[in-house]
This record gives sequence, structure tokens and C-alpha cells, in this order.
Amino acid sequence: MKKTIVLFIAFFIFISVFHIYYNADIIAKPPSFDWSRDVNLQSIKFNRTPLAGIDDDNNVVLVYPYENGEGKVGVNLYDEKLELIKDEVVDIEELNFNKILKDEIFVYGSRIYWRDNLLNKVYIGRFCDEYKKIEIFSEIENVSRMNVYSDGEFDYLAYVDKDDIFIAKIKDGSVKTIEGPKNQLDIKDIKVFKDSQKIYLQFAKKDKSVGCKEIFVSECDGENWSKPLMLNKINEVKISIKDMSIFADDVNVYSIITIQGDNKSSFTYIVDGYDKKTKKTFETLKLNNAMKYGVGDFSSIPAIINSTNEGIELITTAPTTIDIYSRNASNVVKLLLDDSGIKKVKLLSKTKSWSNRPNYIKGNYEYVFWNESENGYNQIKGATTEKTVFNRTTNKTRKVIAEAIGEEVPVLISFNFLLSFGGRFISIFPALMWLVYIFMYNEKMQKKQDKMFLIGIAIFYVFQLVTIKDFYVPQAMAFMPNVLKISGAKFIYPTIFTAIGWLGANFYKKNANVKEGYKLYGTFLVVSYILMNHLYSPYLFK
Repeated sequence: MKKTIVLFIAFFIFISVFHIYYNADIIAKPPSFDWSRDVNLQSIKFNRTPLAGIDDDNNVVLVYPYENGEGKVGVNLYDEKLELIKDEVVDIEELNFNKILKDEIFVYGSRIYWRDNLLNKVYIGRFCDEYKKIEIFSEIENVSRMNVYSDGEFDYLAYVDKDDIFIAKIKDGSVKTIEGPKNQLDIKDIKVFKDSQKIYLQFAKKDKSVGCKEIFVSECDGENWSKPLMLNKINEVKISIKDMSIFADDVNVYSIITIQGDNKSSFTYIVDGYDKKTKKTFETLKLNNAMKYGVGDFSSIPAIINSTNEGIELITTAPTTIDIYSRNASNVVKLLLDDSGIKKVKLLSKTKSWSNRPNYIKGNYEYVFWNESENGYNQIKGATTEKTVFNRTTNKTRKVIAEAIGEEVPVLISFNFLLSFGGRFISIFPALMWLVYIFMYNEKMQKKQDKMFLIGIAIFYVFQLVTIKDFYVPQAMAFMPNVLKISGAKFIYPTIFTAIGWLGANFYKKNANVKEGYKLYGTFLVVSYILMNHLYSPYLFK
């Protein structure tokens, strides 16, 4: 009996180690081949999109509300490896996060722009004295809305002064202002974008006669603005416009309006646009998710980050099935979009928490930041394409191994039990009936016990072959390692565990001189059935 117990324990431990190794591999695996795992950066009370920039030394600057957000600003400076260089608190009375809308503060390098929505004043400043101070070098009064876009060489500040639109072109503290489209009344929002040829202005106006918001785009080739082109008219009944943005690729200009209905955890993107050359508009796209690519309902306002020869790229968050570790948790995804819809998807983060409010910056490397709520605070996390961070966060560290072992604990204490005596009881029922039969007629079958044992093995084996398909349901297969999904797996593994059970029973027979056939057969069932269920149980309870 001792050899049988040793055999059972050895295989049980081997299977558990296999589970743990596989868990560790899944945990450490990056979200995409060139993106790191998450790095913890900040813990703050304010639920805002992480405010990030890249300075002239390619350091990452994270700006956040300090304490109550009144008159003090926190500044974290990180190197390219996301290692903290300095942590400063800047005293500046004019910058009060409580009086700044979430989409009206911007950081580009060491430059910072914001609008006080109580004073209707825009401030243009820069960090100085090694991030210990913010110097305000320009102010603009009577501004009802503002937006900033930087093409790397110049910053373009678009703002609304009463019923007039202006664009300030800014470089090295020098500000040159041009007028925007004329005679645009009752502007509710404004966004600006600049490509290699033109400035594009997107603005929303209220049509009081029908209560709709009209979305327009106008272009400037240097001094002259085109006649605004209306791309959409949105009635804010039962929905609200949460954001809008504008971008362009080589072919099209894109307008994206983010709306939200009764479900406050999801967003819909309304995409309009037109061909740059012909000005012909394309059909409106309404995007709630990208189920075709394993991406569920979008859970954040998107940020457009780049244009390619295939379309534009934007980041958002959504629950996904792309990664099995973070499956169905909201994570950061990059979408490639053109006038036909979403073409590609890439996962940029993988955590089990609900990620939201993503932001993106690019220097020598790409960086993405997002929020996660935890214990009443917002955890700011980041990921990057920087190789040192990638290697550091995708190693199988002690923390990863500990988490992998933690994933195995419920398998040991409950999953196997539930599967063996609940979910798969029918698969062993005929074998149990045979066990009862040979127990009842044990004395009469003393001379036939070997034959009865082999018949019992055959009964067990056949019913395992018939019922193993219950292991291979789509939900479970999504989590299974490839070794369990090889060709012929539904025949191979029942055969292996039947053989292990036979071996264990024979050890018992030889060492204990067992004469009762039911004891031999019972030993076989325990060894083969429990071990086989132990192998598969983690993937059936995900």
C-alpha cells in the first residue's frame, strides 16, 4: 500500500507543479510581445486621467493634485525605466485642480497649460528650477473652452473667447495668435489637431431650435479657414456627450464623439469624417466594442495617439478575452481604426483590476498610464516598451511564483473535490456500480477476480473516453495549456491515467497480497479518477 500512496502523491505533486509553472508563465507573460507588465507609480485621491509628459531629457513627468488640489501640485519625475528620480511639491495658487475641468489641463515636456473654469482664464506656464516651480509666462482672459495639441515643434492652443475662436502657436515662450473661423456662435466645445500641412479645428455648437449639438470641422492651410463642414448632429436625450476629438491620417480626417447612456460603465464612439482631397464624408460608425477581436464594451474615453498608412490609432480600456490572466477585466487596448471600422487590436496592459482613464506619451519609448481604484484611492499604473522595464516585469519573480501558488490553492482544497464528486460523477457511476457488484459477489468470484478487475478497468476507460468531451468546452479550453489540447488528447490522457491507476492497483496487490477484488478495483478508481480530475480541474472553474 505504501508504494501505491507514494505513486499517488508523486503524480499529484507533479500535476500541481505543472499547474503552478503554467500559472507563473501566464502571470509573467507580457500583454503584447513588446509591452511590459504594469508598474505601480502613484496613489492619489483624485480620479483623473494621469497627466503625463516627456521632457527634453526624455524623462517622464507625472503631475497630480496634491492633498486637496488647492494651491499645490505634485510632480513625479521618472527616468526612461520608470524609476523615480524626484518627487516635488510645487506651490502655485493659480493652479487649483478643483477649478479645472478634467480635459482642460495639458503637459507637454516642461510646458503646462490649464484653464480656471471659475475665472475663465487660461494659464500658459513651464516647470523651472528642476521642477520646484511653475513659471506662468502668459495668461488669456475670458476663455470659455480650450484645447492644446503639440506636434513636437509647436504647441497649438485653441480657445474660445466669447463667440470668437483663436489659435495660439507657441514655441520657447513665444506666442503667435491667429483667428479661427468667423461667426461661430454658442460654441460648447473645441478641439485642435495639426498635421504636416494643415490645422484642423473641431467644434460643437448648440442648435437651440431642436436642442441638438452640431459637430463641425474646419481647416486652415496657413491663414484662411475653410467653410465649417457639419459632420453630425447629436440629440442629447437619454445620452450625453462626454468628449470629442479630431485626428487625420494620409487619407481621411476623423471626428470621434464619445457618448454615454444609462450604463455609466461603458461608452460609445461615434466616428465621422471625410476624404482630405474630395471632402466626401464617409458613413458614420457607431462603435461600442470590438467583439470580433475579443474586446468588450469600451469603459473609457479614448485618446487618439497616432496615424499610420492604415488609419489612426487610439487607446481606450475595455474588458477583453485576449489574455487569459486578465480575462474579462478592463485593460488598456490600442485600436487601429479607418473609415470602415476597427481593423486591429493590441493589448497594452494586463491586470485583474478595472483599468480606466488611459493616457499615452512617446519619447524614445512608448508609455501608457491608467487608473485603478483600490481601497478608496486611485492607483496610477504604467507600462512601456522600454526593454529594461519589459525584462524586469516579465520575469518569474518570487511575487509571481507566490501568486501562481495562490492560484493552485483552491484547486487543492475545493475544485478537485467539486469536480470529482459533483461535476463528473456520472462519468464514474458505471464503474462504481461495477465496484458494488464485485463487492457483493466477492466470495463467489475469488477465482475470477483478475478477470473482473480487467472488465472494471475497461468500463472505466470507455466511460472516460465518452465523457472527456465535457472537459473540452470552449470556456475551459481558453484557459488550458497547449499540451492538453494536442491532437488526440481526448484519447491520450484517459489512457495515461488508466495506466497509472492500473500500476497503483498492482503495487497494492503485490505488496499487500490482496485477495478481495473490490479493494483492488477501488484502489484503481481512486488513483486514476482523482488524478485525472486534478489535471483538468483548474480550467473548468475559471
